[in-house]
Amino acid sequence: MFDKTWRSLKNFFQSSDNSTTARVTAPTTASDARSIPSLSDEDCAFLFEQLLEGVSHGWQTLRVQRFFEQLGEQGSHVTWVHWLQRYYAPKVLASPTPDLELAQKLTLLAQQTQYLPKIMEVGAMSNAIAQELQRRATRNPILEYSGIDADESYDAPEVKYVTPDELLLGIQQDENLAQQIASQLGVSETDPEILLRLLLERFQVESPDSDGG
Repeated sequence: MFDKTWRSLKNFFQSSDNSTTARVTAPTTASDARSIPSLSDEDCAFLFEQLLEGVSHGWQTLRVQRFFEQLGEQGSHVTWVHWLQRYYAPKVLASPTPDLELAQKLTLLAQQTQYLPKIMEVGAMSNAIAQELQRRATRNPILEYSGIDADESYDAPEVKYVTPDELLLGIQQDENLAQQIASQLGVSETDPEILLRLLLERFQVESPDSDGG
């Protein structure tokens, strides 16, 4: 169902892999395109976020359809597909950390719009962005973390494999974890991003794979 829109986005995703300024030609003609003078890009972003939150909390197909109908002319699928291509996709894909939670919401939107005439194009575009986020997420390196300078006599728990993004989130959410890592690193700094950077630097230095021999 999403093949046609996905093919139209193929060049966009390939060219935007290393650049956030890539542009694609909208899948509609100039005569079909409509502007939404009373809504800025930020206004559209706010509304779209409400839509994604809605589907993530159980909005069904008819509720999604009503969302666009209540926007009147500003709910035109042409407008929203063009906005997703021009503004939303480049902004979302510019992040070095793919947002998998967002990808899940976009996929849900695609599922709830796949049987809605015209609006399904908005869902197809959302699904394409979700697939690209998921594809990029697979590129994240995996970090094995079992503690630094651990005592060999200590009966350590089973090693947990986490990505740097997951570790950063854990540090941000758990102040005790941040303090423990800072203590192990021998620093007083507890800023999550700084701790993650120091931890990755320490890991690369101590990793056997980093040894030239």
